[in-house]
Amino acid sequence: MFKKFMAKIGIGSAKVDLVLRGSEYTLGDTIEGELVLQGGAVEQYINKVDVQFMLALRTKKNEHRRAMATIPFDCRFMLGAGERKTLPFMYQLPKDLLISSHAVAYYFTTNLDIAAGVDSQDNDYIRVNPPTRFTNIITAFEELGLREKHDSRAFDGYAQEFEFSPQHSCKAA
Repeated sequence: MFKKFMAKIGIGSAKVDLVLRGSEYTLGDTIEGELVLQGGAVEQYINKVDVQFMLALRTKKNEHRRAMATIPFDCRFMLGAGERKTLPFMYQLPKDLLISSHAVAYYFTTNLDIAAGVDSQDNDYIRVNPPTRFTNIITAFEELGLREKHDSRAFDGYAQEFEFSPQHSCKAA
């Protein structure tokens, strides 16, 4: 009885973990992994599991967080004490996302809704890289002696801005 009470307040309750096969992806890639559900000290009923693909965007004035997609898992079940369940996970990145930078971050928030208990949550950050053709353009600028600025890739509300500056090389005359 004591274990059931502790699980209801979150101590020894079920946990969820999204395990991804990688942490860096290109626009349009399919992200694969698995949801790992780990039972706690007592048997608990799971109402639902869902994963939200989130965008965190920092501007000069403030920070915004927005759910870009919700991936529901149709499952209601009893998770036994110490039981481990795995569910396959797959999500295709849209091709029109902003590229990750100091001001643009993406992550998955996994939510485990436990009946009459404290819900479990897990956050997993990923990096979204530009497609190969765009990476080739950045490389070409570097070969011309330009370097991408630290605060490049900012979003102005309409478009993502990329800034380059000449590389300084110290040569003796």
